[in-house]
Amino acid sequence: MEFSPDGKLLLVANEAQNDIGVFDKTTGSHIRDIDLKPYGIRPRGVKVSPQGTGYAVTMEASGTLLTMDKNFNVLKSVATATKPYGLAFDRAGKRIFVSAAMARKLQVFSADSLELLQNLPFLKRHEALELRDKLFQHQLPTRSRWLATRLPGFAGGQPR
Repeated sequence: MEFSPDGKLLLVANEAQNDIGVFDKTTGSHIRDIDLKPYGIRPRGVKVSPQGTGYAVTMEASGTLLTMDKNFNVLKSVATATKPYGLAFDRAGKRIFVSAAMARKLQVFSADSLELLQNLPFLKRHEALELRDKLFQHQLPTRSRWLATRLPGFAGGQPR
């Protein structure tokens, strides 16, 4: 789930329907569905860009990452490693980090071109991902604590 940049809409990944449901946050009314079947199977994660100009979505069963503009039009899609779950933008919105659980990889993509920039080894089965300062944090679904991983190419930083 993710909120729109203005906080008025709630976006929900509907895995079984292969779409993103858009709801009014205040009333709970269903506004529309964004059909993602042409791009992959089983949307899993959805995140708004830090600039509020668009969204990134992972498609778990097909191994796909896609970007959408603020009006929910798909801009680009690319293949990921096996079973992409969680995702996060860096603070500048220039990179998208994707956890490919079955492949045990953290993949780093250019947010503009979706070019794969880096593959990093990562833990298996992680859901919640967050980039804070210079540490990439991930939460294991069976634990309530956050684990922090220092990213190569980053200097300094402490978790908040």
